[in-house]
Amino acid sequence: MANTPHPNAAKVYINWLLGKEGQELYGRALTQGSRRLDVDTKWLARFNTPAAKDTITPEEFEKIRFYGEDVINQLARTRRRVCAENSQVTLTPDR
Repeated sequence: MANTPHPNAAKVYINWLLGKEGQELYGRALTQGSRRLDVDTKWLARFNTPAAKDTITPEEFEKIRFYGEDVINQLARTRRRVCAENSQVTLTPDR
């Protein structure tokens, strides 16, 4: 934003919000857990809402991260192959 009276205020706010204190306050206000490993999220259990970091490890997350995209790409490849075999339409090549 041009010509704002305090151009660094947004940077200071975001820095605080993404820090430990900001994440603790924001999470409790919205009953949502933080992905920060140094922020306690065990209190969410009483709301029957476990935080993602308490139920899945970073390694497990990486394994499933692009799972949905992989399924969609496989379906698109299959559709292209079937349509090409039946000569129904001209299709763009796989990416």
